[in-house]
Amino acid sequence: MTGCLDSKGRMSHTGRQGRWVPCCLILVLIIPGLAHAQYLFRSCPALPTAGLPLHPVPGRIVAEARHATLLRKGVSHLFGQVTLTDGERRLWVDQARYDRLTGLVTGRGHLRFAEPGFDLLGTHGTYNFKTRLGTFFDTRFEIPKRHGRGTASTIQTEGARKTQLRSLRYTTCPVGNTEWVLHAGHATLYPKADLGVAHDVWIDFYGVPFFWTPYLTFPLSSRRKSGFLAPSIGDNSLNGLDLSIPYYWNIAPNMDLTLTPRILSYRGILTGLDFRYLTQSSQGNLEGHYLPHDRVTNTRRAQLTYTDETALSTHTSLNANINYVSDPSYFQDFGSSLIEVAQPYQYRTVSMTYAQPNWNLTSLVQDIQTVDPTIPEVDRPYASLPDILFDGRWLTGPTGLDFHMRGEFVRYQAAGKLTGNRLDLEPRLSYEIGNSTASLTPRIGLSETHYLLSAPAVPGGPTTLNRFAPIASLNGELHFERSIDGGRMLETLVPRVFYLYIPYRNQNNFPVFDTTLPPFSVQQLFTTNRFLGIDRLGDANQLTAAVSTSFLNSGSGAELASFTAGEIFYFSQQRVTLPGEAPLTQARSNYVAAGSINVANRWRAEAGAEWDPYLKQWDEGTLELEYRPSGNRVIDLAYRYDRNFLHQAEISFVWPVAGGFSAVGSWDYSVLDRATLETFAGIQYDTCCWIFRLIARRFVTPGATYGTLGQADSGVYFQLSFKGLGSLGRPLDSFLQNDVLGYQSNATY
Repeated sequence: MTGCLDSKGRMSHTGRQGRWVPCCLILVLIIPGLAHAQYLFRSCPALPTAGLPLHPVPGRIVAEARHATLLRKGVSHLFGQVTLTDGERRLWVDQARYDRLTGLVTGRGHLRFAEPGFDLLGTHGTYNFKTRLGTFFDTRFEIPKRHGRGTASTIQTEGARKTQLRSLRYTTCPVGNTEWVLHAGHATLYPKADLGVAHDVWIDFYGVPFFWTPYLTFPLSSRRKSGFLAPSIGDNSLNGLDLSIPYYWNIAPNMDLTLTPRILSYRGILTGLDFRYLTQSSQGNLEGHYLPHDRVTNTRRAQLTYTDETALSTHTSLNANINYVSDPSYFQDFGSSLIEVAQPYQYRTVSMTYAQPNWNLTSLVQDIQTVDPTIPEVDRPYASLPDILFDGRWLTGPTGLDFHMRGEFVRYQAAGKLTGNRLDLEPRLSYEIGNSTASLTPRIGLSETHYLLSAPAVPGGPTTLNRFAPIASLNGELHFERSIDGGRMLETLVPRVFYLYIPYRNQNNFPVFDTTLPPFSVQQLFTTNRFLGIDRLGDANQLTAAVSTSFLNSGSGAELASFTAGEIFYFSQQRVTLPGEAPLTQARSNYVAAGSINVANRWRAEAGAEWDPYLKQWDEGTLELEYRPSGNRVIDLAYRYDRNFLHQAEISFVWPVAGGFSAVGSWDYSVLDRATLETFAGIQYDTCCWIFRLIARRFVTPGATYGTLGQADSGVYFQLSFKGLGSLGRPLDSFLQNDVLGYQSNATY
């Protein structure tokens, strides 16, 4: 159960050492941070707190009682509602013997001891206010802010050296509720070593013991502690029984490692490793998984991810993002969601950036592994070895001139394909005229691109290519505002026109290293190049007309709704194309629009659409509708449409049913394939101090050829979490956050 102890929490440069409170027991060790604990137990009744002096005076012991007898040598007998106070510590008892010289109090009858955040009740005991040594018998204790409570037959404190507890019982359930209880026969706390040791530890759930260990160690603060984490268990049709037993190694305050053997009954043992580090100048993560022999495929399976961010100096940084997978089916067999299964590429990038206030220079090397086997070899991306990018912008002060310079040199390499070097330079100069009501911004620039190729891009073509083209644009905007709904809302209206001119340059002999034609959208209305990439510079003599409107809350400034629509008018035919594509001959583009609306913080809708005015049909469309009447009630509907390519509907939800039960589920359906891509359904039972999740899931992997579907995988998974302690089973809260938009987890760690 050591894994409950924040072993996967954020690391800091120095670690976190909390103040040790002598009587706070092991509860501070296994409870999450205070702010998170308040969130976890927000539905629980508050535990009582001990009354403390309003103006405590540290170092001065104040005694109060109905009757008192003063003996020789400073010894007093106190009777009836006895109270002794020293600073923020207070002791109540029916009767007490108090030695003023030594500070020792011996109390009997309805004893109660309290200090900030902790409250203890017992039948009798002793406590020394000067040495902080004491023994309490037949105790009940509470830590209200962490919502922990329990009992111990004996609590014996020895100052800052150690504290011993016998016959310990602990739970975060409210008073009168013991649905789960942690037991320990004996526990010893060593504050200076930040270590606790417990013997004969077990947990019972509704009176049924189900976990036991003879020996357990744990940290006394929020520091991480080496040990086994809670296991994860599941079952699916591809892998069979799926059991993970992670072990956490706290190597240093700024370094840790998690080793996870994952037992797959059909395939073998997939060993996972997760290593993290943090220094004054860098942070990184190395994660890998290795299966030496897959009994299903008779192959070796592996996956590796490494990320690092290092500040070499004030202006220089080094970043790495390296990913590897042994085979195209790895994520299909071992991935946990449709997002992982759909990854077509694994990127391997190392970059160095030098940044100044007005400019930055980045040099990187990048290789890309194609994971999706359906992608043809000719369409697979090139490696950039290297890619050097310069970007700078200078404002010339009161003149209003804005000078922007961009430059890039790339060497593209790929086995069995055309390779070459590309240098691109693009200086731009703009000047804004006007004010916040009306503005006009002319801009002029030059695109200069040079190629040196290993072979001609087309038969008989040259290996050295050059392209020069001016780029001129003019952007005009008007801004209107008005108050509506009695001044409670502000509406803005922004008509905008954008003229772009780029002369035609013949680029049929040019290679295509990294350039595509993106889908037409609202963002495309105002770009200077209709292509995404530098290998093609689109010719243009066109005017964009668009309008945007938004509705704002006058008090908070929050956006309630927004909408943008527009189209492009072409004054000359577009002639530049990618290989195999026909030029655009229409005099105008499709209509595009996008908008969003929020209603009373309950309804949220987002939509985008593209309409072909010539064929009178929708080319693309997206619609997403979310209903959230409260934080734990969410229904999300989505539909994505791309004519002849994608018709996909999704629904996901989490909804309380009754008595702490909630239904959770998701359905992802392809209309074109007439097949369900992914679906899951389950229940969640959330109480004040524990939560249970059970989910059945099925998803379909991609097929052997592009656009086809493969085999189906299904499984059943569960998670039982004791709030403030830990969980057993698969961490389904993170799975639900990925698959149910807007899901809020009541995580326990």
